[in-house]
Amino acid sequence: MSGPSAGQIASGAGKLLQGAAGFQAGKTNANLARREAQGTLSAGVAQEADIRLQARRAAGEAITMMAANGGGLGEGSALTMLREVELESGLDRLRVRTAAQNRAAGLEVEAQLAKKRGIFDLATGVFDAAASAFAGGGG
Repeated sequence: MSGPSAGQIASGAGKLLQGAAGFQAGKTNANLARREAQGTLSAGVAQEADIRLQARRAAGEAITMMAANGGGLGEGSALTMLREVELESGLDRLRVRTAAQNRAAGLEVEAQLAKKRGIFDLATGVFDAAASAFAGGGG
């Protein structure tokens, strides 16, 4: 009964290294996807803040113009305009937040899949290496 040949050992080692490389790539890709998800959430928060600021700025300018033209600020059209600006900017912020959260959730799924692919690659490498070793061992 002879053992595996040098070629089979080299082939098995190559398959094992290939599996380890696939595992490392899976971990790296998972980490990148998670970082991108976090960046997406952060960008969404910043975009929400920008929307809020723009809405307040626009409302302030409109109120200033109304006051300059003799309009009442505590009632009627000025108050209605402030409510509408806040409502519309709130809806815009909600849309931005939802889009960012959905994108981040998708990236988290990608991260989980990348990690699982890496584990699968490692297991495949181990089994292929073992198969190479056993192929030459039985005789």
